[in-house]
Amino acid sequence: DVLACTGGRLIAGTGKASYSSVTYDSRTARAGSLFFALKGEHADGHQFVADAVARGARGVVVKDLPTQSLGNADVIASEDPLTTLGSLGAWCLDAAGVDRVAITGSAGKTTTKAMSAYVLAVRHKVLATPENYNTEIGVPVVACEVSPDCEVFVAEMAMRGAGQIAYLSRLVRPQVAVITNVGRSHAGLLGSPQAVREAKLEICEGMV
Repeated sequence: DVLACTGGRLIAGTGKASYSSVTYDSRTARAGSLFFALKGEHADGHQFVADAVARGARGVVVKDLPTQSLGNADVIASEDPLTTLGSLGAWCLDAAGVDRVAITGSAGKTTTKAMSAYVLAVRHKVLATPENYNTEIGVPVVACEVSPDCEVFVAEMAMRGAGQIAYLSRLVRPQVAVITNVGRSHAGLLGSPQAVREAKLEICEGMV
């Protein structure tokens, strides 16, 4: 399923494992985890692949092929592990058949997300993105945790530049999208309040 939905290529292992969780931090890897080696500004996840496997990871998704032996772990090659993570998160939401709510805004989005999840939980099984899991990394990681009995997924969406909310919206494909407000908090980054407005409206791009 992972290979089919992400376009990854199995280069080691049996490809028959079941994964219990998804992580991009080797310190949180546990038995059955699928570890994504992501390259960030300050660290490269490829440096911690062996550590993730030592902690129990059953598979790893990498761009740069590991030079050390990873035992029986599945090794999945990907041109971009980050987009592969996004594809897997989207697939998990589709497989679960949940309803989806997306929330963004210059201010108040975390509170609005928490309130929405609280109200929905009165009648539904809800999975909501925790605080700070509102980026192109955090949203799909949480989406991969959706359970078969979950009914609603509530995703907070943050941004640092144009195109990022559009990416998250296409990943989540919400039926309901909420923009709490449009302020000047990112005007310096995007150039103008109008540009901030356009970036927030990207939340509609993936709506179904």
